[in-house]
Amino acid sequence: MFLFFGPLFYYYTDYKVEQAYADKLKVIYQLMDRNAFKAETIVSSYSSGQGVVSRYGEGIVAGKNNSFEYVQDEQIVQSLEQESAKCHDLLSELPDPPKEMMEAYSALLDAHITYKQYIRLALHPQEPSAKFVQKERKLKQELNSSLALVKNSITQL
Repeated sequence: MFLFFGPLFYYYTDYKVEQAYADKLKVIYQLMDRNAFKAETIVSSYSSGQGVVSRYGEGIVAGKNNSFEYVQDEQIVQSLEQESAKCHDLLSELPDPPKEMMEAYSALLDAHITYKQYIRLALHPQEPSAKFVQKERKLKQELNSSLALVKNSITQL
């Protein structure tokens, strides 16, 4: 009887470990995605005069709700700083992935590099210039495609 239930228990335990790992990857991905949107809101508050377009295709209109002071008053900057630190902590606490999760883990690490650059750009304001806008657009595009890759690899788990 042990010969039947022993391997079954082993596979069930492996499955549970993999599911827990996949759940952690998903939490980190969702946090990065949410923070990327907050960072985009902050960056657009710097450069609303430059015609930045939001992630969801909505144009940024100059006005009270798009000023950096409004973003600071709404605690978006502080929230982004805290959640970005939390994301970093969760990622550093993540153990080595199971073999089946290597692709998703690798995609998450690649996305995290661009994510950190974009968050840094959002948290350290610069004078809007053509170079700033070009850098922001490039990072945003890279981040969005990296996050899409992560999402696809997580959903395939």
